[in-house]
Amino acid sequence: MKKNSIYLIILVFLIIGCTIVNNSVEEISTPITSSSIPSLTLLPTNTIAVSPTPQIIQPTPTIYLSPLPTLSFEQEEVMFYRFYNFIDQCRLPCLWGITPGLTTWAETKQFLEQFDYFDTNNKASWSITKTTNFDTYGWAVHNPNAGEDFALSILIEVQNNIVTAILLDHQLSKILFPLHRLFEEYGEPSKVLFDAPKNVGSIEVYFVDVFVLYEDSYIFSGYRFYEYASTNPESRRVCLHESLGEPLILWSSGNELNRDFSKSKLLSNFSEENEKTFYERFKYKGNKCFEVSKSAWD
Repeated sequence: MKKNSIYLIILVFLIIGCTIVNNSVEEISTPITSSSIPSLTLLPTNTIAVSPTPQIIQPTPTIYLSPLPTLSFEQEEVMFYRFYNFIDQCRLPCLWGITPGLTTWAETKQFLEQFDYFDTNNKASWSITKTTNFDTYGWAVHNPNAGEDFALSILIEVQNNIVTAILLDHQLSKILFPLHRLFEEYGEPSKVLFDAPKNVGSIEVYFVDVFVLYEDSYIFSGYRFYEYASTNPESRRVCLHESLGEPLILWSSGNELNRDFSKSKLLSNFSEENEKTFYERFKYKGNKCFEVSKSAWD
């Protein structure tokens, strides 16, 4: 009996010891290493996913990224060659790696400051979209046409540290996205509108500005058509002017273009063309003219 009591005491001490060891184990979290922190970069890349309905996010507005090395003139020429030929392609509304509604201003600024032509003090006093809380920055870029040394401009609208709209001036937009190329790349537009002024200054000249909208992709562009002789007494034949027109504008969901379309007309109401037939006609580079009813200018 005494022997059994000794065994029982030993067993109790063993149980108590195991309990103390188990209770003393501390949970040790895995340390954060530099390899586990995602890096922020903004280089033209085909890995950027473009959502057809990007949502505006609200990041911390005090994000700063380390400057990238300034490019030499020769390096800029190589970079712009890749841009203009879409070697590092992202689809509109993404332009050169910048997507309205997704890309932060910190990322965009880091990217743009590689170029000598960019200056953060170069601001516009107006917005691309209907907003009262904005900064609009200008960026002058190289002209891709050989022999033309003047700069072309891009405007970038920023709200709460997010790029919300991009505007390419009409000269650059016609170089990068002439009507046939826009149609080849993005298909039939959701809407085709036009304005029909009948003078330029004091000279009476009939022309139409045709506006092409991709409402689900947030793409807008405009093209000018001047009057030529028509065999139909009830209409005017207008033909595409390749270097004049409206800017190309890209913007994000939740925003509206700062533009008055109240005087614009639906093309199908004054022409035999509708969105489908207009697209089919002008997706080929050689087709430049169509007929518009004379009543469009009334």
